[in-house]
Amino acid sequence: MDHAPPQLHLIISTRTDPPMALSRLRVDGRLIEVRADQLRFTVDEAAVLLARATEVVLSMDDVRRLVARTEGWAAGLRLAALRLADRPDGSSQAEFIDRFTGADRHVVDYLGEEVLTNQPERVRDFLPHTSLLDRICADLGDAVTGRSDSATTLDEIYRANLFLIPLDDEQRWFRYHQLFRGILRHELARVARRGAGRVELAAALVTAARAARACGADDLARQRHDEARSVLRECPDPGPVLLDWFGVERRAALAQVRSSRREELTDRERAILAFLPGPRTQREIAGDLFVTLNTLRTHLRAIYRKLGAGSRNEAVARARELGLL
Repeated sequence: MDHAPPQLHLIISTRTDPPMALSRLRVDGRLIEVRADQLRFTVDEAAVLLARATEVVLSMDDVRRLVARTEGWAAGLRLAALRLADRPDGSSQAEFIDRFTGADRHVVDYLGEEVLTNQPERVRDFLPHTSLLDRICADLGDAVTGRSDSATTLDEIYRANLFLIPLDDEQRWFRYHQLFRGILRHELARVARRGAGRVELAAALVTAARAARACGADDLARQRHDEARSVLRECPDPGPVLLDWFGVERRAALAQVRSSRREELTDRERAILAFLPGPRTQREIAGDLFVTLNTLRTHLRAIYRKLGAGSRNEAVARARELGLL
């Protein structure tokens, strides 16, 4: 390359960076790169692709949602088009788009055959466990996997273009493409459904919660704790070590919630909270308290926010844990 004539143009198409001095070529202005960001389909481009790939007519809103689901990944759009061909009516199309994830059988087959099977075993082991995290850095990766090579593994995965997206210029924080993350979590769930692996999945979730809490991601920590609790319910015998570990982490998380709680519930919010464990509907509670339904819903949103809950049942559970019920 150093002695190539000026009329020579070398075109390389590859999933991973070739073993060449790319940085020097980049600085010299002799390199033109077309990477994943440039290859992502826009909404208009996706509409053309889908129209050519299938006779199904989609609205632009449906195309936008599908582009958001696939993040403009061309193969993902093409796989979705194959599935949409079996759904001629609008309602079934909308339902498919809402549910289109990495667990879709076409996506599982494609990514499994084209991507995962070609990776070394240490990478294949790293990917599913770290897919439990909404975002990942080297420290979180080490905490979840129990390894000490997450920094180099993340760099290797990124350079291999394995659907790992940097979230900052320093490339310290990353996230997985949502379809790729979907197939990784599908694999974890598949192992758990077979029976073997449920304890390991629960342990991974508890570890992810601990790592998230250590990094200040309290909402993510609570979410992973709730997922671990659901898995533990399905384990006939998770063992005393894991149960004790889960209990310690749960108490630590609750202590952190108590110490960081800034807003107390108002008297009205406490009165509404007292109704939540019972069977009465929102409309019935509003009638009992002589307030409008909209006013009640405003108070409920405040209660959920202050308790860090996302639903009525979760608010009741949080309130009981905090001694409010």
